[in-house]
Amino acid sequence: MRRNLILLLAMCSLVFLWSALGWGQCVQDTGDHGLIDDVFIDCTPPDQFASDSAVVSFDLMFTTDNALANEKIVGWNAALLISANCSARVVIDDTPGGAVFGGTASGSPNDWEARFNSSIPPSGIAPATVIYGAILDLLPPVNAGPSLGAGTHILCHVVVVVYDTCCITIDTTSTQTVQLSVVRNDAVGYLPCWKGPYECCVTPCAGEAAPVCNAPATDAGLAGGVIDFPVTATDADVNCCYTFTSCSFDILENPPSEGAASLLGTCGANTASLTFSWPTSNLDPEGVYTIVFTFTTDCDEVVACTTKVTLQAKCLFARIGNDAIGSPGGKVQVPITIEATGTSVGGFTFCIEYDPVLLTFVSLERGLFFDEPGPFAGAYKWHYLVWRNNPSTVIHKFKLCVVGIGKLYYYEGKCLPQGDSGKLMLTFRLSNNELYRCFRAPIIWERLDPECIVNAFSDCSGNVVNVPDDPAFFDPQLCPGQYPKAEVVPCARLVDGGIVFKCDIDPLVRGDINVNGFPYEIGDAVLFANYFLSGVGVFSADAETRERQINATDINADGLTLSVADLVYLLRILAGDQAPLGGAKLTPLANTVDVTHKGNLIYSESRVDLGAAWFVFKGEATSVVPMITGVEVKSNVSNGETKVLVYGMHKGDKISAGTSNLFKIHGEVELTKVEAAEYYSAAVNVNIHNTSIAAMPKTFGLSQNYPNPFNASTTIRFALPMNSDVSLKIYNVAGQLVKEYKQQMNAGYRSITWDGSNAKGEIVASGVYFYKLQAADFTKTLKMTLLK
Repeated sequence: MRRNLILLLAMCSLVFLWSALGWGQCVQDTGDHGLIDDVFIDCTPPDQFASDSAVVSFDLMFTTDNALANEKIVGWNAALLISANCSARVVIDDTPGGAVFGGTASGSPNDWEARFNSSIPPSGIAPATVIYGAILDLLPPVNAGPSLGAGTHILCHVVVVVYDTCCITIDTTSTQTVQLSVVRNDAVGYLPCWKGPYECCVTPCAGEAAPVCNAPATDAGLAGGVIDFPVTATDADVNCCYTFTSCSFDILENPPSEGAASLLGTCGANTASLTFSWPTSNLDPEGVYTIVFTFTTDCDEVVACTTKVTLQAKCLFARIGNDAIGSPGGKVQVPITIEATGTSVGGFTFCIEYDPVLLTFVSLERGLFFDEPGPFAGAYKWHYLVWRNNPSTVIHKFKLCVVGIGKLYYYEGKCLPQGDSGKLMLTFRLSNNELYRCFRAPIIWERLDPECIVNAFSDCSGNVVNVPDDPAFFDPQLCPGQYPKAEVVPCARLVDGGIVFKCDIDPLVRGDINVNGFPYEIGDAVLFANYFLSGVGVFSADAETRERQINATDINADGLTLSVADLVYLLRILAGDQAPLGGAKLTPLANTVDVTHKGNLIYSESRVDLGAAWFVFKGEATSVVPMITGVEVKSNVSNGETKVLVYGMHKGDKISAGTSNLFKIHGEVELTKVEAAEYYSAAVNVNIHNTSIAAMPKTFGLSQNYPNPFNASTTIRFALPMNSDVSLKIYNVAGQLVKEYKQQMNAGYRSITWDGSNAKGEIVASGVYFYKLQAADFTKTLKMTLLK
């Protein structure tokens, strides 16, 4: 039986007549002034504990007042009767510095050892008797010097090992007595008196405090990696029950790699400080695993604690943000997060789908990792990132497809290393329809289509392609040989996302741009017109109010705010030509207008009547002089730009079809942007022609092509402060020359239109291209994107 025991010191001195004890007559030490010296037993606390026993000891003591100095014990012998009511073992301690005696034992049994209550007592008698032999050479106590001083001195130390609750009795026998001869310095001898018998009892040890187990509540890792974390158990007990004899664990789900797991460290006294180490396997299924740690003390106290470990496959994860919230008509950013959990990413191609009735795609921008700048303006270390937004093969959906390559060009590139993550930021405008409030607009990864265009992620080497392991995205049986030169690994996890239309109803009405509670009034038109001249600073400084004002400018409900078409629609409502949101939906960009900047004059050529036109010039004009009548011409100069708005406030006010001289502008300016709308607010395409000779540039310059991205053709504008030999070279991403324009040009603002063809007249593929302008000592390179 396993049990720790602690000594309960219960010394019960039983008074007996000396003659009955078999000591013989004790002799009074006449030098002690009538006092008698004693021999007695002193019980001591347990020396140590074991799992099933306790070690108890007692001492045979001699005490004297030593009134006369230099008392000496010249010899002694004793027969002690030691009995116990339990299983016990007696050992006599005669180590140096221990008992104050020397010599050998006599009697039965030998070896200074007696056993109690065994089935066949070795001594042949029960209880057994230990007989001490005569002293040959007395070793005085440490504090006594060459002779015994006053006080108490140990004659011998007896150790008893007990295995259960019991009491031990120590006395002399009736036939053999303690004979202790003491001689004073005056050669007078005497016998001290025995005060026995004595009883030393032991009782079971009980734990004082319950053990405590500590392990993390949760942990996570990848299949194939190592899960490790600290686990501890503590016990505040002092006397016993504080040794942890067993430290174990169990993974309840029994994964294939459970046999490799272990607890590292010491399972010992008071504190068990361990480390749980689990080398997982790629064969371990994904999921949550419950690990139970169990600790047991030497008193059979048990304590347990639990850790939940989430194990993910060593795959790649791509997640579309799912927590974006926006108001109808507002813009919302949604991240696409690519987590290179189990592989690197050197390139990708993927498509996402959304409902164009609910969402209008605005832009895709580089985010975390992908936005690290490259060695020159407009370059990035993640080289290639293009997108295409087209109607999906699924009815009523649009498909946004994205292609990215980390290392493609001649300059330093980078790939997404394993364990890292990157983000791409999508911007959508929510439909400006109050009926969609609380509605969720899903944004999902494109499922498998008949053409087997899959969402795939290549590693940095290009030799491994990670595809979705869900057959809804990629089915190798339906799309065999999709990547014949690469190892196809079905270990990409795609997580859909979406945007939620805000449920709270904003205090906003379409057309109430000045948010005074009255929509479609002249104040709204004036404020809206001022925006085109001075920017968003004309709206409220409060961000929430400003957002409501901007949303209220979607007068024609096409999902786009702050457009000239919205301004014209508002003017038509005020003039009585249109009703708010009335009539059939207008077809935008059905007509085209040519706007020419010739000398100081700005004029338009149009097949339809225009309700308004907005002009943005680079440079600050010195004056703007209206040339047209029947409409308003307003202008503003700030921050290096000049903005001019031509619009009609009343019914019939318009820019008539045909050629119309609009205004003259003076100063060093360049026309960079024009927006226009028909009289009934449909937006129109605008072609800009800069033939101005009045404003001469002072320095060389190269502008960003427009439009960009472009389809079919784009215009590249540049400034020449002097007559120059001009070379415009267009390169593909591999650094190969696609086309070159070389000619002598006069000073001024010039432009070249590229139609997307190479030197042979062949239309080139969609992608990123670079155009490099050289004129005199001036050289500059910019980037443009061709989409088909």
